[in-house]
Amino acid sequence: DKGEREDWFSSAFIVRLTVISVVSLAWLIYWELKTKDPVVDLRLCKERNYASGITLMFFVGFVLYGSIMLLPLFLQTLMAYDATTSGWALAYGGVSMLITLPLVGRLTSVIDNRILIGVGLVINALSVYLMTLYNLQIDFATAWWPRFIQGIGVAFVFVPLTTLTMSRISQEKMGNATGIFNLMRNLGGSFGIAVASTLLSRRAQFHQGHVVEHLTPFSLPFNDWLHRAGQIFPGLGPDGSFWSAPQAMAALYGEVQRQAQMLAYCDVYWFFTLVFLAILPLVLLMRRAARPTGPVGLSH
Repeated sequence: DKGEREDWFSSAFIVRLTVISVVSLAWLIYWELKTKDPVVDLRLCKERNYASGITLMFFVGFVLYGSIMLLPLFLQTLMAYDATTSGWALAYGGVSMLITLPLVGRLTSVIDNRILIGVGLVINALSVYLMTLYNLQIDFATAWWPRFIQGIGVAFVFVPLTTLTMSRISQEKMGNATGIFNLMRNLGGSFGIAVASTLLSRRAQFHQGHVVEHLTPFSLPFNDWLHRAGQIFPGLGPDGSFWSAPQAMAALYGEVQRQAQMLAYCDVYWFFTLVFLAILPLVLLMRRAARPTGPVGLSH
């Protein structure tokens, strides 16, 4: 939030914190690789399945948390839904995931986990793509249906990805490995929320400028809007023109903002769709589970 308010690297405070973070992270990596008994065993990343798995989990968290943050914001600010109704739209994703998890748990023992992960990523990409089709006239069912599909996709990713990522980790290192795995999910979520907020703001500004360019007397849709607005605001301004009527201008500006923000939401959802498709090849880097252990518990 502060990054968005301070325009990120235009702020000296954020630049200083970034330098401190980069130096600290570099020192942490050096120290953990050097010490004999590290608190965070980064040597686990030498195992191909584990390295691919935590990378996938980072990006899954990136898109999942980012899209979850956007949906209630969209419903409450542009669709005028209350917090309870927006919460119900999110809840359908949890319901579908709860229903699907037991099924996926059984499938992990009979189907190659890489296939299940790939199916889950495609389902997630489809769900976020459906969110790119949102507009200002959608009904409630159209709002929650993509979330319902997303819950199914998340179930197809989480269970087999956890199983496959941990399949070649020794028992004594399992606690450390699980901690890093869950950390990557949470880090991805933090980055996803930050990127989504920034993109939403930047794209809204871009689209607002683009929409304003079309507010001319030569635009048929704009002239049609003026005609309808004239019926709503029959009292013109002091000079007898529509443009000097304060209520009309406020309504026009509000509508421009709504349309620009709607387009910005669609842009961010398109970005998330492409992220899901871009990480699909990472599944090909993973090998089959080394032993049929069944699904590993999802710790938090």
